[in-house]
Amino acid sequence: MNSPWLIGCLLLGLCGSASVAYAQGKGDFDPLFEHRCNVIIDPVLVKASKPEQQAFFRNLDAPYQAGIGLVEAGRFPEALSDFLSYADTVSKYVARTHYVYLDVLVEIATVRSQMRDFNQALIDAGTVFHTSQECYGIDNSFTLKSATLLAVIYQNTGRWNEALDVSEKVLDGEQRLIAAMPFDKASSPAVHRQLTVARWNVTALQYRLGDLEHARAGAQAMIEETKTLDPSDPERFEFANIAWYVLDRIAHRRDEDQTEAFAGLQATYEGMRALLGPDHPRTFPLLANEGFAAVDINAGRGADILKDYVTRIERERLRRQLPTDRQIFLEASGNAYQRYAFAAADAEKILEAFHGMELSKARSLEDSFAVRLAFADQILPTDQASSLKAAEARVSELESRLESLSADPVARVAVSKELDTAKTSYAKAFDSASASSPRFRMATQSEIAGPEKARSILRQDEVFISYLTERSDGPMMKILVSVLEPSGKLTVADLGDCPGLDFTTQSYDIAIARPDGIAAAAKEGKDLWSFRGAFFFGAPGGTYPEATLVTNFDVLRQAVSDMVLPKALRDLLEPYKHWVVSPSGPLWNIPFETLADGDGLIIDNHAVRYVHSWTMFTMLADAAQTRKRAAADIPVVAVGGATYSDYRLPQGTPPAQYPSWKELGSSKTEVKLVAQYFGLKDGVTVFQGKAALRSTVLGLNSSGKLAHVHTVLFSTHGLLDATNPARSSLILGRPEGGFESDRYLTARELATFDMPADLVVVSSCDSGNGRVAAGEGILGLPYAIFAAGAASALVTRWKVFDDDTTAHLVSDLLIAIDSGKSPDDALAEIKRDLRRTKPEAYWAPFVLLGH
Repeated sequence: MNSPWLIGCLLLGLCGSASVAYAQGKGDFDPLFEHRCNVIIDPVLVKASKPEQQAFFRNLDAPYQAGIGLVEAGRFPEALSDFLSYADTVSKYVARTHYVYLDVLVEIATVRSQMRDFNQALIDAGTVFHTSQECYGIDNSFTLKSATLLAVIYQNTGRWNEALDVSEKVLDGEQRLIAAMPFDKASSPAVHRQLTVARWNVTALQYRLGDLEHARAGAQAMIEETKTLDPSDPERFEFANIAWYVLDRIAHRRDEDQTEAFAGLQATYEGMRALLGPDHPRTFPLLANEGFAAVDINAGRGADILKDYVTRIERERLRRQLPTDRQIFLEASGNAYQRYAFAAADAEKILEAFHGMELSKARSLEDSFAVRLAFADQILPTDQASSLKAAEARVSELESRLESLSADPVARVAVSKELDTAKTSYAKAFDSASASSPRFRMATQSEIAGPEKARSILRQDEVFISYLTERSDGPMMKILVSVLEPSGKLTVADLGDCPGLDFTTQSYDIAIARPDGIAAAAKEGKDLWSFRGAFFFGAPGGTYPEATLVTNFDVLRQAVSDMVLPKALRDLLEPYKHWVVSPSGPLWNIPFETLADGDGLIIDNHAVRYVHSWTMFTMLADAAQTRKRAAADIPVVAVGGATYSDYRLPQGTPPAQYPSWKELGSSKTEVKLVAQYFGLKDGVTVFQGKAALRSTVLGLNSSGKLAHVHTVLFSTHGLLDATNPARSSLILGRPEGGFESDRYLTARELATFDMPADLVVVSSCDSGNGRVAAGEGILGLPYAIFAAGAASALVTRWKVFDDDTTAHLVSDLLIAIDSGKSPDDALAEIKRDLRRTKPEAYWAPFVLLGH
């Protein structure tokens, strides 16, 4: 197979499953073309004759060819397994610079990309591109194709400018290659197609970046080009569908007739459906694009098409046993779920709109929590539950190891193969448990909760507010909100377009996190500007002629308040003292307590807590009602006040890899206050100073002790990894003889814990932040805490101050809860007291998640 890879997979970010097998098409395999990089390392094989070597390699490539077939069938996890097996075998015979080895790395990166595992795909693709560029040069077809794959991943991770830059280099390189070819070869269909795709990739990215004239011309040309492809070639329909979608979006943006483009979308979907069937993964994106376009013509019709798409995607998602794999899969389709919810709301299908909003949120978290509840209820026999937990922990361990091997492709392949085996083992263990226990099978299948549960779950003075955001055009975003009252009354409203919502909420977060707000940012060289309703911090010294300089934070506060809490919505919510808010997208940046409410702030009259979704909230509520606490359970366990001054790196480790953490006076005070009030015992229920170690926490979990604690306090430094949220960490002490790496307790590790606490307090910087993922919400420590089974969590939205205010806020909260106050009321009262003397930067970062 020598299929090109298409970059221009718009909106869904789903590309066709065409392979990028550049070197080993069946029948033309030749591992021995003359080049200095194509080195055989096996001492016996290197002495063999060329025919013998060629026959040897042909006998090895069965897993490779099987993987190609599985990719064509859309069976990506199985294809990855075969490619990893082949790569592991080949690495024993050829150097890592050999094109045969690089070729299978391309396949591995391609399949990872299809499976939405972009962090790992980017490492593999980058390895291939840089190695092939060094070995073969930029004007080499293999190098250019590996560059195309790299651009695909850049696009799918939102790095549009980098994707365009690489794609333009690919196009230039292809043109130079073709110019140097003999006429008969340069005019061949394969070369013509290759150049066409390179041009289209640039065109698609130009559309993404707003160059509509070039995008229109490129899309029209591409439609004509696809007519030359064989009717049995899926890419004939994929390329044309995406080109028609570009034309449809341009027509929509310019208020032009969309009829022709919509007809083209319908025709290409029907063609692909007839070729591969409605349930083939390569058919799904074409159905979604038809639904997206239909929404503009008729909201009800569009909602029906997208409902069909969502139903099919849900079946695919549920075939993956590991919640993290489900999360990666769902990210690819999250915006289609969002569009379905908005379309249903436009069509006044209120229940469907609410259902669509719930489908768009916290799906893998709900699955993880359901599994933890099943363990806590002791549905499975002890040995079977232990086996399943061990299999899950093994997957987590190997995922961490894989991330640490970015510079060693051979080691990465070996660990990837182990990880693939571990995931298979987990899947088999899970299937076995489900087969032997129908009760376990039912308990671990989380279902979307309907609004009727409000009557039994919400307090009479409590209201649930759910938001959904969707990017409608460039910097323009839309907000959909649903309000569920304790009577079961459901209201769904479209709040309309919000220009630059992501920039505006980021600006709000930056300003409110500083004691002096906008003035503090200005001293750092960042001025706040307003442009057409959006707010942004400009570059140091920058001037923006059409924008207005903003020097009063209340202007920004009021603008954000009007966006997310317009007066009509505030009037609806005003009677309710307790608000449960489920944010979406950039709205996770906003502490709602700090928004304007008439003459005051929301915090003045309301207690606010946050939750990932209504379904998650109902699961937490049900768990709280059924959870049985034994008399021997432990009220509080506290870990903090760690020692950070004993910095130690292994020899040869770059200092930048592990930062030096300063001592935390507030953490020591916080743990001391909590330990004194609750009578905690050193080494038993409180672990401080030299005892505040990652190994201590891991031991508390492995011994089962954390499964019997009501409140867990982690008072530490925190590390936010927004790119890879599973690596966000709590930073604890360094064990004697250990190194800096031993301090890091990652979100990935926490997610495997058995920690069904009523409350987990993570008093560290940025513990409530992470990457906001489509179809999931905020990933990182907040995800991990609930995946471990906790009912609620106190986390922070930004860096907190190392002072007595922080220490007393946390200790006072735990004391108030112990005296009988609900966590949200206790936190609200503490914040109101602090509001009299401290700016929001001191108290607003602390937010309560969960039930």
